[in-house]
Amino acid sequence: MTAADHRYLQGLSDIFLDLRTTHAEVKCPIHRLPVELVSEIFLFCPPSNGRPARLELPLLLLHVCAKWRAVSANTSGLWRTSSFTLGRSFIDHPENHHAQMASWLARVKAPTASLSITVDGSPNVPHEAFRFARHNPSLFTLVRNLHISTPHSQLLNLLSGGGPALESLSLLISQRNSMQWPPHLQFRQSTPLLREVTIIAVGLPVSKVSPGFATALPWSQLTVLTIKMTLTFSIWMLVFKECTSLHTAYFTV
Repeated sequence: MTAADHRYLQGLSDIFLDLRTTHAEVKCPIHRLPVELVSEIFLFCPPSNGRPARLELPLLLLHVCAKWRAVSANTSGLWRTSSFTLGRSFIDHPENHHAQMASWLARVKAPTASLSITVDGSPNVPHEAFRFARHNPSLFTLVRNLHISTPHSQLLNLLSGGGPALESLSLLISQRNSMQWPPHLQFRQSTPLLREVTIIAVGLPVSKVSPGFATALPWSQLTVLTIKMTLTFSIWMLVFKECTSLHTAYFTV
């Protein structure tokens, strides 16, 4: 290789170093925006429909770059909707679910969240779910809208502490044989903001509904009520007597 070739290669090397230095000094336009503005942009990113995309987008933003991760992690509005499935993986690796829930609760920061919990039929789920709730004591204190789908009626006892911010509650219960309405489920004094309730009990015989159902919820403060389950006439009358504020109701008997 001639001296001229060496000089040429050295020149290319110098040009490369200059370009790399220039690139390092140039800020991406999005990084020049104030953090508050980036946060607002992120809030408008989730699609208005398409539930999976809305749930996944905040997680994707965490992996774009360090700045986006910091902004998205501190934008509590992005984390107001979440969904957890308690099934086989929950039983096998409960610590992962505890960490995910703790991380989500830390990002929500204010009682504005919508939470959906789906429980499968695994027999050990109830035991782990109670441990799950003990590890996350603020779980229901930050939730405004709560949906629970479970075949394990005893899991409803997790709600006995109520929720000071709870406005909407939806329960889908699919246990068919030995279910009874949990006798210790009492919302009357612990859910002052609760206004909308949906209860769907699939295949539940009327004989399995405890009389405590009539006193379990603050019926007098509800404005929207949907009940799809079989109740005795006496329980229906007790419920109707308490429902003094309803403006929308759907019943399937």
